[in-house]
Amino acid sequence: MRKALKDVGLSSGAKQGSATAGGRPSDLSRATLSVAGRHWLVEEMFAEGGMARVYKARELSTSTRVAMKQMLVPADRQDAQSEAEREADLHARLSDHPNVVTLFSRDVSRAEAHRSDGGFVQTLLVMELCERSLAQHINAHVEAKTRMTEEEVLKAFAACSSAVGYMHSQTPPLIHRDVKPENLLLAPDGIWKLCDFGSVAVGELVMNTPMERARAETDVGKNTTPTYRAPEMWDVFRWGAIGKPADVWALGCLLYQLCFQRLPFGAEAKMPALNGSYSLPSGHGRSAGVVRLISELLRVEPNERP
Repeated sequence: MRKALKDVGLSSGAKQGSATAGGRPSDLSRATLSVAGRHWLVEEMFAEGGMARVYKARELSTSTRVAMKQMLVPADRQDAQSEAEREADLHARLSDHPNVVTLFSRDVSRAEAHRSDGGFVQTLLVMELCERSLAQHINAHVEAKTRMTEEEVLKAFAACSSAVGYMHSQTPPLIHRDVKPENLLLAPDGIWKLCDFGSVAVGELVMNTPMERARAETDVGKNTTPTYRAPEMWDVFRWGAIGKPADVWALGCLLYQLCFQRLPFGAEAKMPALNGSYSLPSGHGRSAGVVRLISELLRVEPNERP
């Protein structure tokens, strides 16, 4: 992977919100929270998905502005609690990398709610505030009928590659499994940073039995995005292992999308991905080095990718 990059000039205890009638704690906006001894005023929610909400918040003593991610799971769902705590642990472990969204502090506590089973367990992550995703950046170019310069493309791609490479260098390696423009955020200093570590796998997944392959298919369906899914994720019976090359494939999809503002394999990605079937727009104007790198990253055989 490092050589391929070089070829194109790159180096590699909180106060709770009240409950809603439906049982889920209400919006935290305008609440005052204490996390790891620091006091925050929650300003507004600006993202939501699944059991997670992300708010803008401001520290009362310094006016420092941050993003606050709230993950809520029912108190009787120990598996979901473990997943939320695992995501927080992994983020904290990776947070010192310059291309990973900085995690400042975290807190786990019970959020009261009108539920007979005891409410929710809340995990709060206090992170640097990055208000724009790479997906939004790409969409803005599409709407304006412009495109990113190759310098801009390589800057974003190198940032993501650096973060993913750092994850892969851990012992055992950490596989992100959901590399995509929505999970790259632009920091105030203009640096692209990787986020969302809820889908991370620890080490290579090797499948030797039909039961293991069936579990892997379920896990892949839950933790990956189809349009960035590597061939070995689509056909676990053919390859029998999922590891670092799956992230490399996703990086290839990302680079293609940065260059051409469309997905390499379209919305129905399975068969084109399994066949390695994609095309370049006519008169695309991208350099030979970038086109070659895309082709290397999108090789069907996992062991042939950089």
